[in-house]
Formats: sequence, C-alpha cells, structure tokens
Amino acid sequence: MDPSIIPLVEVINNNYNVQSEFLMQHVMNTNQTDEVYFMALMLFETTVSHYRIEDYCEQWIPLYLEYDFFQLFRMTRDSFDILLSDIHCPEINKVFTGGEVPITGEKMLMMTLWWLGKGEALISVSDKFNVCLSATHRSLEVILMKLVALRNKYITWPNTRELITIERDFHARSGFPGVIGAIDVCNISFKAPADQHESYIDRKLRHSIKLQGICTKNKIFINIMVGFPGSVHDSRVIQNSAIFRDIEHNRNLNKYFPLSEYHLVGDSAYPLLKWLMTPYRNNGNLTERQRRYNTAHSNTRIVIEHTFGLMKSRWRILQYINVNSVTKAVNIIVACCVLHNYCYINNDTWSERYDVEDGDEEIGEHVLGDLANNKRNHIAMLF
Repeated sequence: MDPSIIPLVEVINNNYNVQSEFLMQHVMNTNQTDEVYFMALMLFETTVSHYRIEDYCEQWIPLYLEYDFFQLFRMTRDSFDILLSDIHCPEINKVFTGGEVPITGEKMLMMTLWWLGKGEALISVSDKFNVCLSATHRSLEVILMKLVALRNKYITWPNTRELITIERDFHARSGFPGVIGAIDVCNISFKAPADQHESYIDRKLRHSIKLQGICTKNKIFINIMVGFPGSVHDSRVIQNSAIFRDIEHNRNLNKYFPLSEYHLVGDSAYPLLKWLMTPYRNNGNLTERQRRYNTAHSNTRIVIEHTFGLMKSRWRILQYINVNSVTKAVNIIVACCVLHNYCYINNDTWSERYDVEDGDEEIGEHVLGDLANNKRNHIAMLF
C-alpha cells in the first residue's frame, strides 16, 4: 500500500514547553516508582503533538492472516477470543457516556499481548495502537492484574486421575518410573531497584528474579513460585516454597503425592527427598546402573528446561523485564506463566525455543533421610 495514503491522526496541544520535556527525561533516566512515572506521563502528554496510524486495531488487525496474527499476538484468534471472555470485567467494558472514548477490552488485551510477546517499551505500544502513554500504562496494568487473577484457574495441582496419566506420559518418555513433575528454577533478568542491586545479582552477574516451576511432560506448569532474588540458591528456594513447607512441616505428603511411588525429578542443586529424586553425584566411581539412572533422570527432567525456553521465546518480555518494581516484575512473570498454560491447555503450542542456561551448581549432595536414598537406589536397580 502507498504510505502516503496511510491514515494518520494528530494529537495537538500548543502548550508544549522545555521544562516538561526535561522533567520527563529526568524521570525516565532515574529509578522512579511507577506512580511517579505515571504522573510524569500525564504531564508530558498534555503538552506534545503526536502523529500515529489511526484505527490500526479496529481496521487493520482484522485483515491479518491467521499466521500473522499468531506471530504478532502469540496465540490464535480462537484462543484470543476465549481469553477475552475469561477476563471480562467492568473496567474494560465501559459504556461510552461522553468525553474520551473508552478503550475496548479487545484493544487492551491486544496491547498487553503485544507488550508481553515482544518485550517492547510502553512508548512503542502507545505509538502502535494510537493510545496515549498514560492510557497505555493503565490498560496494561488492568489486563496484567486480570491475568494474575487467573493463576489458580490455569496453574493447578493435578487430581488423582490426572496424576496417573502424567506418570504414564513421563514413564513413556525415558522409562523413569513414578515421575509426576519436573522441577527447576529459571532466572528472569530485570531492572533491579537501585537500592537492592546486590541482592538481585545472580551467579551470571545479572540482576534477576527466581522463577521455580514444576511442569508435566506436556510442558504445563502445575506449580510455580516467583519472587526470590537471583542471589538465592535453588535449594533455598524450594525449602522456602509452599509445597516444601506443606509436605515437610505440615506432613501433607498425600495431598501432593497420593502414592509413595510418586515423586518429582530435579537437578543436583536440589536436596534428595523421598518425593524429589535427584541424580547421583558423579565423583568418578558411579556404577553402570547409576550412570543409566542419571541418563534417564536427565532425559526426564529436561522437559522443565524446554518449558522455560518455550515460554521465554513466546513471551519475550521475560528475556529482560525493563521495570524496577519487584512487585510488577513478579506480576509480569506470573502473567506469562498463566498465558503459557492457557495456550498449551487449549492446544495452542509454540515451536521456537529460547536457550535457557543451567540453574545453580550443586553445593554437594544433600540427602534428607534414608528413605529418600533407599528409594533412589531401588529405582536405579531398574536400569
């Protein structure tokens, strides 16, 4: 199409001044809270003229091919429509009563998926969808919190019947018996608060937040925990998780593992527990059975790394979250986990995988109880 006929809209205000531009640049270049940034956006936007493509969402996106829609919004149109109905709420379906025309829920969701899927700055989303920065900020916040609210709907621990199917799927993968989930921790890089830089530096010398996930063979999360600083070791993350406390402190093992044969598989950074099988530490004296056990264990456990990689590739904001609010960064991560599960539950899969680095190195084999060691030795005898 001839660029000269692309419809543009101009937002004009003649009260622009150098002082307001200076204030906006100062806020963007310093570690300010979202509230301060938001106020600066409103002040700045009332004084600047903008040119944008008019009705991009309303007129152009409906013309996209299915493939293009999928690549840009990270899900099919059918998945989008179902998700839109899931987050139905008064805030995103306001009736126009005069004044500024409200942003539709459909447009707000598209903006949010574009932002999470591409990892772009707010100003890029604002420009693309012809929405002022302050309204873009509000829209993304509304949808983000609606996605977080869906966490307990889409990330749930399987029931007894589902566990049978999950264990069968894992066993068919590499012959490792009793597995109902693979567990690992992924570091999500973000812009740490200025006064907490050291706390969030991980072993790769980057600022990050820990995401611990447990997934099925079909790459669906059944449990997540988000929020620990990147400096914390993986073994400490699990020992402070709700599932660990519920099992080890409250003795609710049957709540998660109704059969004694069931367990998770995790790497050598985790402690060996009767419900969490880890590999044998290789000091050069492993038996043949132990080596075969480690191979089968690795082939089973790697599904969680693939899950992290697929999610990071699909929702590219997870490659670097450019916010310095820990709470908001955590909400973004949780929202992406919800979207990941939502898509896979609806058979809306993703093929491109982002390479995820290995988690923390082992700190020496940590065995909690003879029952765990005996169980691992019994499984090794099967190989």
